[in-house]
Amino acid sequence: MLTKLPSFNAVAAGAVSSVAVPPTVEYKAIYLRIMHGASGDTLMTNANMKTLVEYVKIIHDGVVKWHLSAADLIMMNDYYGIEAETGILPLVFARPYLNKVENERFLAMGTADIRNCTIEVKFSSSVTNPVIEAWADFYAGANRPLGAFLKLEDTHYGAGGVGIREISDLPVLGGMRGLKSLHISTESIGNIEIKGDRVTLHDAPLIVDRTAVDRATARTLGRNPQTGYRHLDVAGNNIADAWNMKFNDFRLLLQMTAATDFRIIHEVIEFPATSA
Repeated sequence: MLTKLPSFNAVAAGAVSSVAVPPTVEYKAIYLRIMHGASGDTLMTNANMKTLVEYVKIIHDGVVKWHLSAADLIMMNDYYGIEAETGILPLVFARPYLNKVENERFLAMGTADIRNCTIEVKFSSSVTNPVIEAWADFYAGANRPLGAFLKLEDTHYGAGGVGIREISDLPVLGGMRGLKSLHISTESIGNIEIKGDRVTLHDAPLIVDRTAVDRATARTLGRNPQTGYRHLDVAGNNIADAWNMKFNDFRLLLQMTAATDFRIIHEVIEFPATSA
């Protein structure tokens, strides 16, 4: 089922535009149509979205669940093979590449226990006459509580030197959390080692990482590694393979081949307490 959402508020250059998402159905995805130009009727290309849409947020009852730039959202959609027409920025909850239909729906956005759901879109001050509208793609039938939900955020790190860069403050820990994937916004990385409570969880260079992901995704949709990013696809297409993040200490050791600023985009499945 596919219907138009209410109109966005405060749509203007440099503004944070927002829309209230009705908490009445279970959402597969929400599609943003974005236009701009002298008459506000030119569909915005992905290349323009990457510079003219600064971020997208999804907020549940005051808690931010998604906070990513349009550039990183487009990167993730392309990586997972989620296609869109020019002018459309898809916000996809039910992931179509997962190995079982029930797993796809497992991550859909039920809203029966959410009072307020809001989408915020921050436009660059250099955009001309922005226009944004949204359509909801949802399941027929009864609404359900949120349940498990894929939280998407990024963490920024400043430039360091060549050699091992250790990161121990990635905000992904929690007993009711499963780490699905990491995406690092630089290709200047050789080997990646990851430790949880001093136990090695991952230790491999790029060529081995990609081979393992090819095997893990062979039965369903594969992956399209994106230029400018290093991907750590922990769960592949199987939710059960996500790492339980019930660690006291979790750290990445990145073998940096150049000094560069970067972001780590983390995909974390937040499970409801009843599914412990």
